[in-house]
Amino acid sequence: MDEDVGMAVAPKQNGDARKIIQAPENSQRITYLICQKLYQNQGLLLAFASAGCFAVSTVCIKALQGVVASNELVFIRVIIMLLLGVISTTYTGIDIKPQSSREAKCHLAHASLMTISWCCQIYAYHNMGTADVTAIVYSYVTFVGPLARIILKETFHLIDGVFLVFTVMGVVLIAQPSFIFGDSEENNATAENDSTKRIVPVLAAFTASVAAASAVIIVRLLGADMDVPSLRVTNYLAFLSSIFVSIVVTALGQWTIPDCIKSRLLCVMVGVATFMAIMLISRALSLDNALYIVLATLSEVYIVFIFDIIFFSLQPKWLNVLGIVCIVTSSAAVTIRQIVTAKQLDKVNEKAGKQSASQSIVTNDKSDNELITPDQIITVV
Repeated sequence: MDEDVGMAVAPKQNGDARKIIQAPENSQRITYLICQKLYQNQGLLLAFASAGCFAVSTVCIKALQGVVASNELVFIRVIIMLLLGVISTTYTGIDIKPQSSREAKCHLAHASLMTISWCCQIYAYHNMGTADVTAIVYSYVTFVGPLARIILKETFHLIDGVFLVFTVMGVVLIAQPSFIFGDSEENNATAENDSTKRIVPVLAAFTASVAAASAVIIVRLLGADMDVPSLRVTNYLAFLSSIFVSIVVTALGQWTIPDCIKSRLLCVMVGVATFMAIMLISRALSLDNALYIVLATLSEVYIVFIFDIIFFSLQPKWLNVLGIVCIVTSSAAVTIRQIVTAKQLDKVNEKAGKQSASQSIVTNDKSDNELITPDQIITVV
């Protein structure tokens, strides 16, 4: 009896032990699968983290409204970029000398356009909702198409024009000009002043978007046609932009040092968050498709919108929200269309490669007993 009881209990004990052993294995397997998925998509995760850093920088810029001039904030940004860029160049040993006069002119044009974009962008941040400005600035994805058609003679399809129209509609919904939406109930002078205060920052953000799109074309010329290292492009951008912005700040007499320690820390946070965002997005671009990265960075618009509600007690209007949705949707649609087009081109190239490989195999049917010579084997391989 005792042996029977012992035999009967043993399987239960073995089964319980098996369950106890399997539980950690299952949890470890789930953890392993999660880590594997995160590792495979680390480029997109870094892009989302970059969008978060850019959003933090945007909130800090908004918090410094009325304390530090917009041009001085741009100078702080580029100075930190320049210092860290010089350290990176010294460590990597990349030659910073331009290889041709054409490259030098492209560096000058790139720095000029980005300086205009940054100054207009921060001015808009100080005078309107940060989520609205971010949405308008990110519409540069839509403007790259027509500018590439004009400058690089690339194709521009009808659907791209539709997305461009949606982007402009979004900008109009955010700006809400009085000649479209009518005057307010107040007197005409006050309504006109309110309309001017609302439209000028929108025009500044729109200018920043177009300038950023033009800068993208210049970077494409530097990278694709001249094979210039990205670190050299960054160094010249920071160096030339610091000169341009310092001239503007000196001419306008906007050099100030915040009295409050909190404001000084926010100034430092602007530069550090911007540098971290640039580093994260550079790493993300080296790990994943650039189109996917652009699509992921659009999440900054929604992060900034949430930060606006939390930190600045924003009360969103439905026209502004609709304008943001139009801009983000059109930019995302352009990126998705480019992804689909790139995949179709890859399939076509793969089929063409297989056909050319099959046509390169030469069979000799002159005689059944004829052998393939070593020269023929080498030719086929």
